[in-house]
Amino acid sequence: MTEEEQRREFLRWSLKDNGLLDKLTMPMYLVNGKIDHLTPIGNLYLALESGPPTGARRTRLSDDGHIGGEKRTRMGTRQLEVVREQLTR
Repeated sequence: MTEEEQRREFLRWSLKDNGLLDKLTMPMYLVNGKIDHLTPIGNLYLALESGPPTGARRTRLSDDGHIGGEKRTRMGTRQLEVVREQLTR
């Protein structure tokens, strides 16, 4: 897919445009690269501001792209740690 095709597809799945951000009740862990061509960094902040009142965590990677593409192995390990923390509460 081209970047433009990815953007159009992303809009189809937009939590904001589909009215779902206000309905989130579970904790979130958001990983976003500042130079993400698919999911702009502003979406991370929008989700944090609009999502559940508690339990939101985020990782912002200032020098990386979509879901920490260049740091995927390290981020995958961190994501598993966050999931484990939530499941063992």
